[in-house]
Amino acid sequence: MTEAQGQQVIDWVKEEPKSLKKIQIKIVEEGKLTVSKDTIKRLIKKINMRWKRVRRGVAKTPDEWELEVKLPILEELKKQEKRGEIEIGYLDEMGGDSKPCIPDAWQEEKTTIKLPPIEGKRLNILGIMKRDNQLFYETQVGTVTSEIVINFLDKYCQNIQKKTVIIIDQASIHTSEAFMEKLEEWEKKNLKIFWLPTYSPHLNLIEILWRFLKYEWIEFSAYKDRKSLLAYVKKVLDNFGGEYVINFA
Repeated sequence: MTEAQGQQVIDWVKEEPKSLKKIQIKIVEEGKLTVSKDTIKRLIKKINMRWKRVRRGVAKTPDEWELEVKLPILEELKKQEKRGEIEIGYLDEMGGDSKPCIPDAWQEEKTTIKLPPIEGKRLNILGIMKRDNQLFYETQVGTVTSEIVINFLDKYCQNIQKKTVIIIDQASIHTSEAFMEKLEEWEKKNLKIFWLPTYSPHLNLIEILWRFLKYEWIEFSAYKDRKSLLAYVKKVLDNFGGEYVINFA
């Protein structure tokens, strides 16, 4: 890191003093470098910066700052996608236990439809969705780790036809040291990561797919047992873009 780059990092820390993780992301996005948190800490300690309690003030919150910076970038990426210059993939994980959401249903006044309990291990879906309803996905039983997401993106890289930007949130599994170390390798394979502002799930289009999967398209037969539920999930994901379509206006 050059002296000028070091000063730029210090300036970014002063602008965003609460999260070194966000500074790492900013360094990658604007400085084209991969730097560890320990390196950033050593740098800022040289100018006597310390981690301590802040006082309440009237300055902008980090979330507002992120929105101001990142929303214009996201809009420009969408324009590039429309011009055919890049492809955008929206990545996210949908997780939870294997029990589907309890639905509303028409029932006779004095009767209640009772659904059988569905037991089983936690089911997670990793997906990368494009605006044209193309979907690349995997299912996982158990906790999704950063290593699993990295392996998932490695597989996705094998099918890339043009420069691709992956839109993701800032969950810890998307910003781990292991994840950050892969950025340069992925970029050489035409894949770049764009982290959304914090607390902005509405900006990730794949969240709409998860909502349709859980609420809009759910079939009553899926509530029968775990096997039926898994069959429903597989049918929807395998046929997304054909039998199951979302119109992203």
